[in-house]
Amino acid sequence: YLMPQLLAVRTGRGKATTTSLPNIQDVAAALERPELYLVRHFQYSLSIQVGKGAQLSGNVDAGKLGDLLENFIKTWVLCQSPQCGLPECELVVEAGNTGPILLHCSACGHLAQIRQGVLTKQNKLVKFMRANRPSTAVAGTRPIAAGTPAHRQQQQQHQQQRTATVQLQTEGAFESHCRR
Repeated sequence: YLMPQLLAVRTGRGKATTTSLPNIQDVAAALERPELYLVRHFQYSLSIQVGKGAQLSGNVDAGKLGDLLENFIKTWVLCQSPQCGLPECELVVEAGNTGPILLHCSACGHLAQIRQGVLTKQNKLVKFMRANRPSTAVAGTRPIAAGTPAHRQQQQQHQQQRTATVQLQTEGAFESHCRR
């Protein structure tokens, strides 16, 4: 699995210093995540302002950005199964403000719900993800025309995801009921 190294280019001096990320689109495409998710992750983690075209305000260290990118990959890209760990996961963000956020691994089939601790720790990013779900946030994608084979396939995938989510929620409710 190849991903281009994240480039950080500093411009300006003093209070007008900005750090631009010229290849953020390539990195996001390699991770199969929306560019906005990466930019918002940096923004919320560093508590900085973000301008147009992934311009981070201030002088941001490239090493710090690399660490944050690694954290993003571990949390939002890699399979959560101890046997797998591959970056083959599709991010499934259910509609609504309280729906689960799931990672579905296409390599091993593992379906994992993002832990509540992560959701609480990265609350602003989670709210952003729920407001800008992956199907609408991925840059460069077009909606699939209704009635085409690709549209029917997409509808079947969504139905399977919903079924898997319900099964996961049902199992969780059953386990919590048994613990009482």
